[in-house]
Parts: sequence; structure tokens; C-alpha cells
Amino acid sequence: MCMKQKLSILLVLIIVQFQSCIFFPFDIFYSGESSSIGSQKGCDESTSVKFLREGSAIDLEGVRGKKIYYAVINYKSEKINPSGYVLNFNANINEPKAEEVSKDSIRLDTSASSGKPHGPVHCISPLLSSVPEIEVHSRNARAVDLSQKQKFNRTKEFYTSYKENPDRANHDYFYVDVDSSITGKNPRLEKKEATLYAKGIDKDSGELVCLVWVINEYAKELSNGETSETKVSVQVAQDIADSFAENYKLERAVLGEEYEGLLGNDGSIDESFTLKEYGPHGNYINFIIYDIGNDFSSENKTGIAAYFYSKDYYDSDSMQSNRGKFLYLDSHYCNHSGVDDSGNDIFDADNDECSKIMLSTIFHEYQHMINFSNKDIRNKLEKKDTWYDEMLSMLTEDFFMEHLGIAGEAGSVVNQRVPGFNDFYWACGVGENLSGDLAILSYFTSYTFGAFLVRNFGGIKLMKEMSQNPYVNWDSIIDAIKKVTGTTYTQKQLLELFVQSCIFKSDYALKKNYPSFNKTCDYIEEFSSLKFNPFDLYSQELNSTYTKEAAEEAPSGIALIENGPLFFARNNFSETIPPLGFNLHYAGVSNSSSLRLEFATSLDESVNIMVIVQD
Repeated sequence: MCMKQKLSILLVLIIVQFQSCIFFPFDIFYSGESSSIGSQKGCDESTSVKFLREGSAIDLEGVRGKKIYYAVINYKSEKINPSGYVLNFNANINEPKAEEVSKDSIRLDTSASSGKPHGPVHCISPLLSSVPEIEVHSRNARAVDLSQKQKFNRTKEFYTSYKENPDRANHDYFYVDVDSSITGKNPRLEKKEATLYAKGIDKDSGELVCLVWVINEYAKELSNGETSETKVSVQVAQDIADSFAENYKLERAVLGEEYEGLLGNDGSIDESFTLKEYGPHGNYINFIIYDIGNDFSSENKTGIAAYFYSKDYYDSDSMQSNRGKFLYLDSHYCNHSGVDDSGNDIFDADNDECSKIMLSTIFHEYQHMINFSNKDIRNKLEKKDTWYDEMLSMLTEDFFMEHLGIAGEAGSVVNQRVPGFNDFYWACGVGENLSGDLAILSYFTSYTFGAFLVRNFGGIKLMKEMSQNPYVNWDSIIDAIKKVTGTTYTQKQLLELFVQSCIFKSDYALKKNYPSFNKTCDYIEEFSSLKFNPFDLYSQELNSTYTKEAAEEAPSGIALIENGPLFFARNNFSETIPPLGFNLHYAGVSNSSSLRLEFATSLDESVNIMVIVQD
């Protein structure tokens, strides 16, 4: 019996300008509060944290001179209109000064120069929405029937002959996309000639680890002296090979290992059909460098930076498989050399070293390959969501930052994602998969939520469990936290703690042992160079666009008070609150020791208001 089997294509897009305004809904993921593993721990209240459990009021004591914040949290599977959850006037709160607040409701205008989401975006689409539909069997059936064994036997003979052909030593032909519809329903894939530009050798074992191929028209040394930002030098290719060969074992130690075989055309598995013995290029990682999507021009220097496409794990001509372990890298992003004062990317046509963004990206993409092995092949899990897989890849970049020497730089994942989260957290909920131009908002939220998880529930140990456990999405997160900490948290509790980590300032959170991004994480001794470094959500380097210094550029409805996440004024909200999303509000400073906050609302169990008090 056959079924349509989803495969993954994982891409990195660099989006510089958008032309449309935000709207909802998109492809939304929500699993509900659905884990029954072990006992549960409540999200405890304290003198600093109060919930509107019932009624419409919250009473606070000992709060004179303290700042009052509150969050409206949406636990629902659909967006809500937040306008009914307002804080009534209270004469005992000194609100922000009039010049610090603009009054109308906020909208995200992606065409506005100051309100434009920016940064690398990683998109995942199922294969069957991207190439002609192919009927394949479920991977659940590991047994291979007689006809499948015969097909494998014939292919083994072909591969043996292929590998012994000396003409294939330094040149080969690979299926690559030839226009930007790689992200659409019918990408055009063609075989293009490539030259082997570099080999990565494991210095400890002396074994060959990876091959770096450059499609000929993008190979600098084959261009008769012509220079271009899209042409890659041998030195750049060798940087990629050396970096991967030096570090791949570290990534495997945390995440696990990629699959070493090929899947039958129907998704079945023959354990004896190994890439090492029968793959066209052995079991090496193959990097293919070219202008992905063929979209580079003097006017358009954006596009796809890299991707992993699981079709290459299939022994299938109809899927246009390259039959092996392949990662695709964009040539001009290999030549990325920084950003100018306006934040525009700079590409160096004479670059002789690979960009740090691309070096970080190859380990991001390698996570996708390993994750495909862990979740899709070994555990036969079919409902892995974009936000979860991308969260793991961005966290991989995170724990490699210091090791690769890019911590604190503009190209690091913290500096790419957190400022965007501070600006736009209110536009995308945790676990929400937005699409198109707004996909970047999902990555702001997914990374920042993941950064909160690892820094509060076990560091590298938690990362290891999330990657290697037999679950995906929220179930994977909840199970991993239980394994590392011994305590089961529900989805709802984790969301509440995440909101707290976004409001509490670092010093106050650490003093009170509240959740924070600025915590030193556990690491594992045998690979101690990999760790999640603490960072301050409220630091100037990770500053939101909408601070007092940029008041004239801010959208309306913002309490312009400090660095860090955008805080709405008392009775202003975003147009909607997305699923598993929230709005943060700054009410002001209490001028009374006892304070009653009254909200014009009647809550149900899927929406709540959390009040935060801090010095």
C-alpha cells in the first residue's frame, strides 16, 4: 500500500526588503498542552509574579516605587483580538510621560524603513509541493520486497562501475536548481558540471571527510580572469572543507550522526546498501557551491544562502536525486564580507576566505541532515514542524559561536535574531510557522525561545536530548527537559516562563533565580568548547529599534522606555495576538505600597494576564 511521503528541503534565505503589511493567519502550528510524561510542576507565583486567576483584579503588596509590567498571553490555537484586555485607570500608578508614548494601535508595516524585518530566513517545504508528485511507500515498512532487492542489486553494479571511472575523479554533474522557483511548486533542476575544488581531511585520522564542488561557471579559477561576487576561489572552498573536517565530530557528539545509506525509491531501507560502499562519492559530505536560484544581479543581491534537500538520500531518478549526502551553498554568500553603515550586505569579488556567516551556516545545515536521520529515518516521525527543526539548527549555530570565533559579531545567530525578536515578538507566536516574506518572524521567535530553553534547562545536555530523543516539536522539548531536570513542564508553563524571561532584567532575574537569557549553562566535559554563552536581552547591542533615541521613527502605541523588547503603553495592543503569543505592557511606577490592578476583561482558560513587579 502506498502513501505520499513528505521529504524536506531546507533553505537559508536572506531577505532585505519587504513590500507588504502583516496579516494573519498563515501556516500555524499548535499542539495544545499535550504531554503526559511524568509529574507536573506548577508555574509558581511570587511577590514578583502574579496571574489573573479569576475575576478581573490583581492585588499587589509592597510595591511602592517599583515598576509594574504585565503580559497578555494567548494559549489558544488561533489569534485573538486583545482590545478587551485593558488595564483600567489607576491613580496610584505614575504612567510613562506623554512624550514617551504614542497613542494609537500598532501595525507592522514591512515597507517602512524603521519597521522592516531583516536577517537570514530558513524555509522548509515538503518535496511534494516542490517537484512533480511521486508515489512512495511509507518508511515505516523496513522490509524490502523482492523487486526492491533486484533494483538495489542493479544499482550496486552501476555504482561500482561509476566509482571506478577515472574521468569522474575531479569533475562530475549534479542536479541543481536553475531559477528561483526552488522555493515554489515546480523548481527547475538541471544537471550542471562541477569541479572538485577542495577536500576536507580529518587531522586526527587522516580520513577524507568532505568534498567541496563548485559548479564551473561559478569557479573563479575557471573564469579566465573574470571576477564577480558569485565566483568562488579555491581558497574559499578550502576554508569550508577545513572548517567542516575540523568540527563535524563535535556536532555529531551533541546531535548524533547522519544516515549512511540510501533509501529505495519507495522509501524502504536496505541496511546493506551503504554510501561508503556504493555511493557515487562514498559516504562523504558533498558541498555544492553555485548561485542558488540563479538570482544574483547588481540590483538583487539577496536570495537563498544554503539548503539541505532530503531527496538526495533517495535512489531515485524521478526525484532528480544526487544520491548521497549533499549540502548546497550560495556562492556570493561565501564571499560575504560584512555590512555597511546602513546594514546592507557587502560581497567581495576578490575574497580569498570564506565568510563567517557561511561557516556558521554549514553547521546549521548539517543539523538538518542529522535531524532528518534522527527523526525521519531512524524514528519514522512524519510531523516535524519547521519552527522546531529551525530552532535546533539555530541553536547549533549558537553553541558553535565561540568555537568558530564569531561570538558577539554581526553574523552571529544571537545578533541576527534577538534584535528582530525584540522588535517583532508580538507578531509571531511560539511554534507558529509563518510563510513568504514574514517567515523571518518565525525564526526570530523560534531562536529566542530555544535560547531561553537551553539557558534555563540544561545547556548542551538539553540540546543533546532534544536532538536525539524519539520525539519532535513540543513533545521533544518536554521530554528532553524531563530527562535533564527530572521535572515535567507543560507547554503552557514553558510559555509563561519564557514571557518572564523577556520581562525580567538580568540582574534582578539572577538575584531572584528567575528565568533569564543571561545564565551560564552546563556543558559536557569532553566537548567543553561548545557552550551556550549568556547574553543580556536588554543590552545595547541587542537593542530594539523602538527606543527613546528612535522615538520619531517608532510606530504608535509603544511605551518607549528602555532597551530590550518592545513594550506597549498601558491600553495599546498589537492588532492581534497570535497563537502561543503575547503582548508585553509597561503600566508605570507604583506610588502606593498596596495596589489593585483592575482589568476590563473576563478571562477564560486559554487567555491570561501575568503581572510582573521588579525594582
